[in-house]
Amino acid sequence: MLCHILETLDVGDAALARAQTVQCMKALREFSNFGSWRAAWPLTHMTDPLRRYTRGGLEAETEVVLGWLRTTDDLEARVLKSSKKMSEQVSEGEGEDAEGEAAVDKKKKKKKKKKKKKKKKKKNSKGPGKGKTDGDH
Repeated sequence: MLCHILETLDVGDAALARAQTVQCMKALREFSNFGSWRAAWPLTHMTDPLRRYTRGGLEAETEVVLGWLRTTDDLEARVLKSSKKMSEQVSEGEGEDAEGEAAVDKKKKKKKKKKKKKKKKKKNSKGPGKGKTDGDH
């Protein structure tokens, strides 16, 4: 604040420097009452060096950019949500496939067991001599 007043005096504008001094005194009084520069600093009519820059364009431009950002964020959220659903469906499908494959494997094993039993029965059904006749002895 004081540097700003000093610069105004260096330029030769004493009346403006006086007005700035009065406004700075008001700001100091406000700060001492409430302990915050938020309400006191605007009394100085100077830009706040600690305040963040809030806008980069006109209000209409800012609205367009914010609308675009909302739209892209919404689309990204929808894509993420649908990709999660797809991955869940695929994982469920893989689980069913795995169960289906297990059932097919069980059926194959049962068929093999049945074939082995049939072969044993065929071997046993030929009889003790396996084709020998009584006259061969």
